[in-house]
Amino acid sequence: MKNYSAKEMQEIKCQQEFYGFKQFETSFFNAREYKKFRNLMLDSPVLDDVTGLHFKFCHFEDVLKTGKYALEKYIPYFNLKIPHISYAHWFRLYKILTLKFGSKPQPQDYKEIIKYIKDNIELRYLLDIPVYYHNDDEYNGESLNVDFYKSEDVNSIFYKDFPVVASKIRLYGPSTELLKLMYIHELYHLLTNNHKGNIINLLHNEVLPIFMECVTALDIDPSKDLLTRQIIYRLSTLKIDIILKTDDDRHDQNHIDVLENETYIASTLLALALFNIYEKHRSGVKREIIENIKNILNGDICLEDVIKYYGISYENGIKVVWPFVKSLKKS
Repeated sequence: MKNYSAKEMQEIKCQQEFYGFKQFETSFFNAREYKKFRNLMLDSPVLDDVTGLHFKFCHFEDVLKTGKYALEKYIPYFNLKIPHISYAHWFRLYKILTLKFGSKPQPQDYKEIIKYIKDNIELRYLLDIPVYYHNDDEYNGESLNVDFYKSEDVNSIFYKDFPVVASKIRLYGPSTELLKLMYIHELYHLLTNNHKGNIINLLHNEVLPIFMECVTALDIDPSKDLLTRQIIYRLSTLKIDIILKTDDDRHDQNHIDVLENETYIASTLLALALFNIYEKHRSGVKREIIENIKNILNGDICLEDVIKYYGISYENGIKVVWPFVKSLKKS
């Protein structure tokens, strides 16, 4: 285990309780296979400059339509309602709670606070969660959830029964079709957050969103042009995460930010390994995988059950990713 500071460990424990994770580490990053893969990726310039990776122009209305289409096709309960609160309402509630219980409430007050919050939030259809688009040079996306106290203000147990309450989705980047996949990505974060405990390891939190990016790209463009560009883009960000983690390891900074890098590395490898199975098999296996994902989102099984069922591993992901990167060198 890294030498996290007491404050960092408190943040991690709160995040674990908030989303229902049970683990946040893996021995994979100390394994020979990862170190070899890391060195190969660091020495490969093919993913360094993706400015020439042109995506087709896309109206924002088409981004929202793609989200609706994908949910209707792959999630039969796409009109699911999830906990939601606007920032204005959140601010009012937080002010009331602070006046009554103070900025650092005592554990004996946690149950009353959580009940008050649950009684004062709304349930909103998934596709009605506000989406804000910001035209920018770089792509990014985030599904924003709210909490009412900073991790240093409460014991991590406070978040165990705390509902994951969505506020909004933000999308950044040029007006291109990649935004469609980013929207899918954030919608699946909201879906997975709706059932605590359906993902055991925090490092796997990005698996389903990345996997569904690929499924949707293949669906809306059977020529695989969008899928290829999306995978190249995703691998370019994977290399950045490897660079940032490597730099952090070398300087022994051990900031909590490294968890985000490790999450994207681990999740990308598992997501692409799962998609490799999905893409190469016939419709029967495809339907089975989608059905298993529905069961994860229902809270009936956890993601790690599906990973084990299909024999997926980080090493499998490397075997999918590296030949793809080498093929880019030759093209």
